Amino acid sequence: MPFEYFYLIYWCSYYIEDMRRLLLSSAAFCGRLALWETMRLSHIFQRRENACVIGILLATVLWNECFALLLKSLFWNVPSPEPGAARFLIVADPQLIGYQDEHWLVGPFARWDSDRYLGRSFQLAMTVLKPDVVVFMGDLMDEGVKMSQKEWAATLSRFQSVYAMAEHVQKIYLPGDNDVGGEYEPVSPKLLERFRTAFPNKFDASRLGLGKISFTETNVMNGEQRNLSPAESNQTFRIVLSHVLVTTSWNAKTQNMLYDLNPDLILSAHDHVAVVYSRRARGDVHFERLTAPDLPNTVRFLSSSRHPRIELQYPTCSYRMGVKDMGFGVVQIGVVEGGKSLNVVSSLIWLPSRFHQLYLYAVVVVLVAICTVIRRVCCRAQKHVIYERLKLF
Repeated sequence: MPFEYFYLIYWCSYYIEDMRRLLLSSAAFCGRLALWETMRLSHIFQRRENACVIGILLATVLWNECFALLLKSLFWNVPSPEPGAARFLIVADPQLIGYQDEHWLVGPFARWDSDRYLGRSFQLAMTVLKPDVVVFMGDLMDEGVKMSQKEWAATLSRFQSVYAMAEHVQKIYLPGDNDVGGEYEPVSPKLLERFRTAFPNKFDASRLGLGKISFTETNVMNGEQRNLSPAESNQTFRIVLSHVLVTTSWNAKTQNMLYDLNPDLILSAHDHVAVVYSRRARGDVHFERLTAPDLPNTVRFLSSSRHPRIELQYPTCSYRMGVKDMGFGVVQIGVVEGGKSLNVVSSLIWLPSRFHQLYLYAVVVVLVAICTVIRRVCCRAQKHVIYERLKLF
């Protein structure tokens, strides 16, 4: 074979080897480029996943702390304003959490969360309802009977912060068994005096156009009675405010008090539920009882000595009482029929369940934690595969 053929074959083989190396290096470059692009996209997806997690957490917080209450308020049954009628906001059994019964580890958070729930719902109710009078139906504090003076001062300060309101709003404060005793122990005169000093009433029925109504506070637990409005000669109607339910009491002292007062309307609380009681005859011991879900959100009736005696019992506004439904009451009262009757409109202002919101927080946090763990495990496995592939190049 001539020498030129050997020379040609040599250069062809050299060229082929050179092309092979070039192709291998190009493939290695493309492989590295693809792997780096994969890592870049992985970081982008990770950032998007982080943004998604933050968005879910933020949406949960906004719903629980803002939109749930606002949405609920759109369905509140607010009585239409009527000439000569006054509107009362009923705040029953808030029972601000104390410092002794709560575990030291969860106590600060429990007090903070409960106070926020009470305060936000109350302020929104004040804004929407614009009441003339706010009536606190008793059990303002959960540990009022046994708390120390320091704990009392701290809880009183919290109460004033939670239920801050304008000076022109009239206020009525009833003592409950958790404030002054009376359920498991006798009513304490010392605690009652402390309560009266800390929570003075500011109420004038005549300024509201209700001078014909005598408002009386009764304490079924010790038989005490107090006139909340000055006695006037033209008073035709009597409304009794009591922390404890009156109609169903079989206590002889309570029944005698009820007979002497002969009220046309009774407002009460204590049992943390909404109920309407009716006695068609004043001296009759039988009564009718209407509860949820049969109880409508708005009840309208006439009240006088010619009409059945009605007792309106209002639910607690605190989720810590362990009941399913929490809310406020609003009752609108006006004198009608030429001064012969009272027109009473009572509505229930329901609040969103805080326990459901706390459960939602727990579920979202658990799901986010599980997804985060799974994502990190997958990312570590993916990075390990990428690094192993990079070593091949």
